[in-house]
Amino acid sequence: MNAKTHSLGRFDITVVGGGVMGCSTALPLARAGLKVAVFDRRGLGLEASGRNAGSLSPMIKKSELVAHAIEGYQMWMSSKDWLGADIGAHTKPGMIVAYNQTEAEALERLVTDRCANGAKIELISGKKAIEKEPQLSSGITLAAYSEVDGHGESNRTGQVFNIALDQAGADIFSHCDVQRIEDKNGHFEIHTDKGIAYSTKIVLAGGAWLEGMASWLGFSLTVQYKVNQMIVTERAPTLVRTVLGVQNGLLTLKQATNGTIVIGGGWQGHGDLENGAWHIEPEAVVRNLQLARYVIPQIKDLRVVRTWLGLEAVLPDYLPAVGAVPDVEGAYVIGCCRGGWAIGPCLGSLLADFILDRELKLPIFDPGRKIDAKPFAAAGSASKGM
Repeated sequence: MNAKTHSLGRFDITVVGGGVMGCSTALPLARAGLKVAVFDRRGLGLEASGRNAGSLSPMIKKSELVAHAIEGYQMWMSSKDWLGADIGAHTKPGMIVAYNQTEAEALERLVTDRCANGAKIELISGKKAIEKEPQLSSGITLAAYSEVDGHGESNRTGQVFNIALDQAGADIFSHCDVQRIEDKNGHFEIHTDKGIAYSTKIVLAGGAWLEGMASWLGFSLTVQYKVNQMIVTERAPTLVRTVLGVQNGLLTLKQATNGTIVIGGGWQGHGDLENGAWHIEPEAVVRNLQLARYVIPQIKDLRVVRTWLGLEAVLPDYLPAVGAVPDVEGAYVIGCCRGGWAIGPCLGSLLADFILDRELKLPIFDPGRKIDAKPFAAAGSASKGM
């Protein structure tokens, strides 16, 4: 029997995509007693879920996602309880700074909107911001401050979910490339480079690759993506006490417990769906570092240790797809959410509850909704292949 006809088994539900959203969906399903399989062409948590900056900030999420972000924050902070392993999440205050009147007005609107949806944020003066974050540069017009923020070690995502899913009895197929899915009116055939799996239900959780996956089932989903580029410095004494951002969206800063500073923001690298995130953009690195140095001047004395990239997928309205695939019985989709690592555990648990016909504590986001929005354009983007 060759690989094309070799049976990989029969399952109650199969999740295609081993990122945080796919794994967070699979885990409660396996714990509910279903026979679950998770497929990933590389391995769990090795794409965007393991390549992001690990921010857990509810205050920078879209208003419709604030409650989900708060729930995701609480889940990551208690990861040892529900995963059985610590993701290394740490509570820190969050701050967004504005340097001119235009940015300040935009920040005021952001805070009003987020607070109306449950976020706990206050506006503080530039002077007060520097009291809370002493290494900040002068010239701050206004700042937003929240005690509900923090970050986690996203590079451990695959490790902790491998352990949790294995203990729950799920079958994990790493380095197994799903090439197509066929709907057989009662079950699905998952065709891979290692053989065929058979499943009563299917969950598509492919992140930036979700548009192609949806097309296997005849479902049109417009997925756009950007190539996030991050930088980490050498270890340093305490320079950044908060999870720090700039209102224009071009900078995030956080200092890990080991003293390294992780720098992210709107400046983009290069990548495509065939090769993934594959090319650092040197000019973007320089601009990101220049802005970081402007906000925290002492960063200029630190050496850059490495940079890395990851694809972040979004839908045109910047809200995720979580729910049933229209007109395909037993098929579901989850993904395409900015800040998806932070919100992923919440969205995954909601989809699992939806599949298990349990009451939902928060709303989900119909993949078949009408989406009428402008094309995606990342600030500071140097990305190709969007």
